[in-house]
Amino acid sequence: MATSPAVVPPGRSAVPGPPRCLKTDLGGTVVELRLDDISLLETMRRRYRGFLTRVSRTDLLLVQDTAAHSLVDSREAAPVPVPARADAGHVDGLVRTRLPELAAPSLLVHGTLLTDGERTYLCCGPSGAGKSTLAALLGHRALCDELALVRPSGGTFEGVALPYWKARPGSGPLAGVFLLEHAPEHRRRRLAPGEAVRELHRHVYWPTGSPAAMEAALGTLAALVPAVALWRLGFRKDPGVWKLITEPAP
Repeated sequence: MATSPAVVPPGRSAVPGPPRCLKTDLGGTVVELRLDDISLLETMRRRYRGFLTRVSRTDLLLVQDTAAHSLVDSREAAPVPVPARADAGHVDGLVRTRLPELAAPSLLVHGTLLTDGERTYLCCGPSGAGKSTLAALLGHRALCDELALVRPSGGTFEGVALPYWKARPGSGPLAGVFLLEHAPEHRRRRLAPGEAVRELHRHVYWPTGSPAAMEAALGTLAALVPAVALWRLGFRKDPGVWKLITEPAP
């Protein structure tokens, strides 16, 4: 006697497909997003374009509505739940709050990253200090205008772009760090090591939830200050500031 075929509810496949996902490489930290909301998934794909990757590993896994899919493999990174009604800003926030720990000993810095095609220059400061203004003034020299990584690299340091907010992939040897302020004329002042540590410390997102990651990040800051020139940079809305940024230290 023939058996009746199983009834498949409308909108469901008889054989579950793979989760709807994308992966992005954030300065060496691989973040995987598994999102049931197709509109949100496509928004994140556009937001992270240029930073997408196909590597097999996952360092941070964000999952929306896990009940709709098979169980997460226990060998993967522990999943972080994404609410059903989350928007792109919510997803960005989940990533950014966990990135300082995952990226350590790299430093996650509130800053604009610029490049001359080979070297990079990190310009940091609080909201309103001029990061986005500077990125707009210098156009194609800007890699990102909100967050960047400072990554140790064999005794030297690299500046690495992150996809926030107007950004494109890029990295290079870090040739200088600048603490921004608006000024009537372009000017810069080299900071002594003690002042440099105190000032730059304020613009780093620290992995305070992990003592090991915190120790590693502090070690990077201590090693960075004697190796890379740190300046206070005053500038006005004039692209001529680029000459001052790239001028070698006397």
